[in-house]
Amino acid sequence: MVLVTDFESREALEAYANHPEHLRVKNEIIDLRTDRYQVD
Repeated sequence: MVLVTDFESREALEAYANHPEHLRVKNEIIDLRTDRYQVD
């Protein structure tokens, strides 16, 4: 699974990162993850 996102501002990123639906999905798949890479 790959998630690619672009945000117009740091505020938009923070709103996404703390959104209840994002947090719900994150919690559901966290145990399935074997690696994580983040690029800024």
